[in-house]
Amino acid sequence: MQHPQDGVYGGYHEIQGNKCRNTIINLKALMNALEMDSIETLRTVHQEWIDKALQEDVSERNSIWSESVAVGSEAFALTTQAAFGVKGRNRDVTNGDDVYVLKETEASYGAGFGVKNRSIALNNTHYWDAS
Repeated sequence: MQHPQDGVYGGYHEIQGNKCRNTIINLKALMNALEMDSIETLRTVHQEWIDKALQEDVSERNSIWSESVAVGSEAFALTTQAAFGVKGRNRDVTNGDDVYVLKETEASYGAGFGVKNRSIALNNTHYWDAS
């Protein structure tokens, strides 16, 4: 696994304080969610997590994190589900690996229509400049 500091994407630089423009992580909310009292604590603990993951070579994809809308306490997952309103009804909150998970729907990751719909693809193509 490469070190996250070598990457352009991801939250590493933002959490570690190396990115000030075009930020997307609410560090105060993250500190609150992790029950940390200072940005320095967040940065130290974050670096420790990264170092541990690199030592253990945790490079495989974990679907709990990569295919979920919310991961955390049961209350957090249920609140997130409720925030989706009608779209949240088809998403189940499950308990896995000591956390509650609100998964993405299968359709979000492609249902694999490929070959099945290839024959009608041209009939469903619309060009903006064709009138």
